[in-house]
Amino acid sequence: MFISANASDGCDDIACAFAKLAAKRAAKPVLLLDLDFVNNNQYHKLGGGKFKWQGPFDLSMSVKPFWRLIPHRRENADTEKKLLVGYRVGNSKLFVSRLRQEKVEEAQSIQIGPNINYWNSLKGAFELNIVDAPPLEYSAAGLAIVSDMDAVILVIDADADPESAIELRDNIHKRGGNIIGVIMVENNQSQNKRVAGAA
Repeated sequence: MFISANASDGCDDIACAFAKLAAKRAAKPVLLLDLDFVNNNQYHKLGGGKFKWQGPFDLSMSVKPFWRLIPHRRENADTEKKLLVGYRVGNSKLFVSRLRQEKVEEAQSIQIGPNINYWNSLKGAFELNIVDAPPLEYSAAGLAIVSDMDAVILVIDADADPESAIELRDNIHKRGGNIIGVIMVENNQSQNKRVAGAA
């Protein structure tokens, strides 16, 4: 998982670049899963809707999903399970997720939570799963599932106030997340070195 405290940190760009590089080097398909279910930024960033990509492929993995519609409607359970789909990006090994927002009723919201069985199933289908979490400043989606991630990488604006990044790091640790690294964006010898050192 790539995650940042602020939208200005550029986390989605870094997650996308990492996914593209991983797909070039991988023997099997790589999935870029965008947790911003409302905007589907990665799908659009990569050109989704402009090209005739292969898909959609069901990403429910035939297990209980890590998302749930609130309020839950029993009669729509099958539709709810198949909300998350994937598309192959051109002829590459990279696949990108998209949540079928058009299937979500106006009065419903999407709730996510830990579900290790889902992620284990996903590992069997893809060589690498890269999760792009929305910034903490407007969504706690990443924190909700961080304990299910094998590894977490913080993306930090090196010239911004470090307190939000420190708070994010602490929240990840509290929830059992495994931080393996920090990417400093535009590092100009800033005070945020202490965040990287403490992670």
